[in-house]
Amino acid sequence: MMSPRELALGMVGAWRLLRNDASGVQYFEGSLDAARRSFWVMLLLVPVDAVQSLMHLDMLGVERAGTRELVLLALAYLIGWLYFPVIVLRVATATGKLREFPGYLAAFNYAQILVYGLSVGAIALASILPSALRPLVGLAMLVLFALLHFRLLRHMMGFAPPQAGMLVFANISLDIALSLTLPWLLLYGTQAA
Repeated sequence: MMSPRELALGMVGAWRLLRNDASGVQYFEGSLDAARRSFWVMLLLVPVDAVQSLMHLDMLGVERAGTRELVLLALAYLIGWLYFPVIVLRVATATGKLREFPGYLAAFNYAQILVYGLSVGAIALASILPSALRPLVGLAMLVLFALLHFRLLRHMMGFAPPQAGMLVFANISLDIALSLTLPWLLLYGTQAA
């Protein structure tokens, strides 16, 4: 299990990396055990994701969330946590950077605390802005998330800027595809019933 100290250090390290401070690397242990322990963050963020999912269902007009919808949301949560690290693992294997991967994975998981915090803040901000300005909040968040992932790949994996940029582009593309697929699946189930 992850200790409170490890959680605090992981958050500090992720914040420093977001600010492009390479000293953030020292806050992450590069062992497989540390990478495994960092998945406790996934469990800690389940309540935040549940609230976001309920808001998402409400925006889609889904009045009743049954077993099907809950399973879809749970699968989307798991896929959202795992698909990009799996891609980075494949690239790390192909480029001989497998030794750096456990530290990257831990940093990636701790960075999700920042991602969720910023997402909640962006949703709150967008709800009080005029509708014409809401897309700007979404764009700003996209740029910030891309920057965070780029810096994680650069500092934790040691990828060159073109490699890191291509991986960030792949991440954004897959993220958009997933974010468009989930509402379709949720709405299809309610219309068919």
